[in-house]
Amino acid sequence: MNAVLYQILLYGYYFISFYYSLLVLEWFLSLIGATNSRFYGLIRKITDPYNDIFRERIVIGHFDLSGTVGLVLFFLLLRFISSILIS
Repeated sequence: MNAVLYQILLYGYYFISFYYSLLVLEWFLSLIGATNSRFYGLIRKITDPYNDIFRERIVIGHFDLSGTVGLVLFFLLLRFISSILIS
């Protein structure tokens, strides 16, 4: 693999990993009910562009599973990029 392409993928992987961490943190804070803090508001502003894609798409009864599906798809993207970097 070309060294420049490898570096681009590596830094992209770092950025996506950080963004995934923010997504998980936002999910966890909303799960425990810590949604009134300024910290949560900041994280939500950063993660909403991705979360809005899935919001209220997969609802079963009173449960909105869209965020979980979004997290799983993001995790699969991370695994795909890491498999490219390893090979």
